[in-house]
Amino acid sequence: MQTKKNNREEQYQKRVAYQSSGYGEAFEIEPGQTFVRPRDERPFAGIVWSGSGKLNGNDIDVMNNAKKEFLVTPKTDITIINTGKTPLLMYTVFPIQSDKNG
Repeated sequence: MQTKKNNREEQYQKRVAYQSSGYGEAFEIEPGQTFVRPRDERPFAGIVWSGSGKLNGNDIDVMNNAKKEFLVTPKTDITIINTGKTPLLMYTVFPIQSDKNG
């Protein structure tokens, strides 16, 4: 028997696809769904690849050049809401880590 938490996580995975490579992340959020990304010690930049929505209350939209790129400061939780009718696809990148050996 599945616990409520596991069932909730399974349902969540069906609504939001999330990938992380260590250098960046990809988010695919279905219409009407919300994704909360916990804070990170690093800042990161992002671009909306398709769709539209809200990021911490700010409009994001691939069709609006002024609203398809964003910057998140360190230690900031983000809430992404897909307010459109198509999946919201976003990519993020982290700063390049310096190699302490050279």
